[in-house]
Amino acid sequence: MPQQDIGLLQYIAEQEEKRDRLKKELKDLDVVIQHARQRAETGDIRKAILPPGAASEPIDTPKPEGPYVGMGNEAAVLRCLQSAGKGLTTDDVCKALKAGGIESKAKNFHTAIFSALSRLVGQGKARKMGRGSRARWVAVRPDTPPSATSTFL
Repeated sequence: MPQQDIGLLQYIAEQEEKRDRLKKELKDLDVVIQHARQRAETGDIRKAILPPGAASEPIDTPKPEGPYVGMGNEAAVLRCLQSAGKGLTTDDVCKALKAGGIESKAKNFHTAIFSALSRLVGQGKARKMGRGSRARWVAVRPDTPPSATSTFL
C-alpha cells in the first residue's frame, strides 16, 4: 500500500474518532436539554448541570438564600441600612450583604457598594456621617425633610 494511502486512512480514522466524540457530546447535551425542559414545565427554575461523563441525573446548583438574594446593589444597600437601625461602615455593609446572599460580578465589591451608598446619599435616601474608613452610613426615613439630610462630607 502506498505511503499516501496510509496517511489518508489515518486521517479518516481520526475524523471518525472525532465524529464519535461529537456524537457523545450531542447525546449528553440532549439529556441536559431534556432536564431543562422538565424543569421549565414544572416551574423549577434552578439550573440543572451535568458534569462531564455523567449518565443522566443533573446536579442541582445550591440555591442562594438570604434577604438580599436577587436584589440590585442600591436596593440591597438601602434595605441593609434600614434594617440595621444604626450607622454602618462600608465594610459593615459589604459583610452584611455577602452574608445576606447578594451576588455580584463586580471586580471590586467594596467600590461597587461605596458607589451605591454615594448614589443613595445623592437621592436623599441615605446619609454619611464622618470621613474616611470610619465613616458611617444611615438610611434616611422617608418622612425626613431634605434639609435634615444634608451633611458636609
